[in-house]
Amino acid sequence: YEFSLIPTQIALPDSISVISVSAGGRHSAAISSCRKLLTWGWGEEGQLGHSTEKSCYLPRPVRIPRYKDVIGYPTKISLGMSHTLTIIENPNY
Repeated sequence: YEFSLIPTQIALPDSISVISVSAGGRHSAAISSCRKLLTWGWGEEGQLGHSTEKSCYLPRPVRIPRYKDVIGYPTKISLGMSHTLTIIENPNY
């Protein structure tokens, strides 16, 4: 779906379940049970975190950088009109 004015169920891969979700101005984000950050929606300000300013209408994982050879995992998410904020937990921070 390109956009919807009402809540719409979206397709996820079979083994993915969502433990947290947040909605912004025209984009959304979720944390999966396997500790992946997924984003989708309008991306023209780069708020999806996909290293591009293209929109994406299905959930896509966001690459979380390594710190001291350990990849952190998202614990909380918050979205605004054109931004996405996530709290990353990593024991090496």
